[in-house]
Amino acid sequence: MAAATPTDVWCQIHSFLTSQAIMSAHKLGVFDYLDEKDGLCVTDVSTALGSHVRATKQLLDFMVCLGYLGTKKEATDASIASSEDGDLYFNTEITSKYLTTNSPLTLLPILTRTRDLSYSTATDLLSVVTKGADFFDTNIKGKDHWAKTVDANTETGFLCSMKSYCQVWQIPAVLNSFDLSPFTSVCDLGGGTGDVAYAVAEKYPHMQVTMFDLPHIVELAERKGSDSIPSNVSLKGGDFFTDDLPQVDLYILSNIIHDWPDHKADTILSNVYKAVNPDGAILVVELFLDKGDEPGNIHGHMLNMLMLYKVFGRQLSGKHMSDLLTKHGFVDIQIKKNPHSMANCLLAKKLDKTD
Repeated sequence: MAAATPTDVWCQIHSFLTSQAIMSAHKLGVFDYLDEKDGLCVTDVSTALGSHVRATKQLLDFMVCLGYLGTKKEATDASIASSEDGDLYFNTEITSKYLTTNSPLTLLPILTRTRDLSYSTATDLLSVVTKGADFFDTNIKGKDHWAKTVDANTETGFLCSMKSYCQVWQIPAVLNSFDLSPFTSVCDLGGGTGDVAYAVAEKYPHMQVTMFDLPHIVELAERKGSDSIPSNVSLKGGDFFTDDLPQVDLYILSNIIHDWPDHKADTILSNVYKAVNPDGAILVVELFLDKGDEPGNIHGHMLNMLMLYKVFGRQLSGKHMSDLLTKHGFVDIQIKKNPHSMANCLLAKKLDKTD
């Protein structure tokens, strides 16, 4: 939301402190330590975590202001008699759900990825804006950018953060936006962790589902998911720019097109169109950034900037995406927006040119 006062401007200038404080609270162990506890005073928290009492209180109070911790008073509890104001701190519901290690919907891998990578690359934003793709290709991406997304040191970064996105946003959007039961074969293109493919296979057991991604990504997905891959899922390695794609009824592209400029997107969509069976379809899962969404769609604009400095990508509008699909022969386009989500869905059918 746009700044309304000079104080709002000041807060936005210092907004980096928000993410730094959340990162510090996580790394200190605050959220995990408070999880499932009824409330602890700052002395107990700082003693358990080995931190400075007053500094810890300032951090916890900031988390209360942000809505990640709650407080209550228990004046009869002798253990808090020496605390400054008798507050007992506890996790709010959203913190237990999204900021604790053991939650199935944890967003901590995204937090870790942001701390380890996004902060450093964000310092290049001005150069990316002023010099465009030339600076990005030379200084950030390099020729083997996608080949380097996973290696021995980063496999718990990129793919784990993508898994969080899938669990919290992509999977609910895919499973709930449209009825996919008419399709009997599906390919999740660039499926990464395989979680979307697994979820589709479990909801629609009659489907044969293929997860297609770069060979080293597929190898990692096989290794990490060897005990949980549904029987109706197969994993296939390849390059969706150059290799033949599986012939299926439905293609799912989840956060794929926003990585690429239009001429690259054209290649992807052309290859997908050829691989979709007659009467088949494509399901595009992205956050569409449409005019008229402002000023409330701050998360959409933040993702748009994130894509800019990370992969020189961008979030398309629903119309832009529809125009790309129409150019390649897809018809009957339907868009389902999911308020407050990072994932919208677009379903389009393949035009049967024999009609």
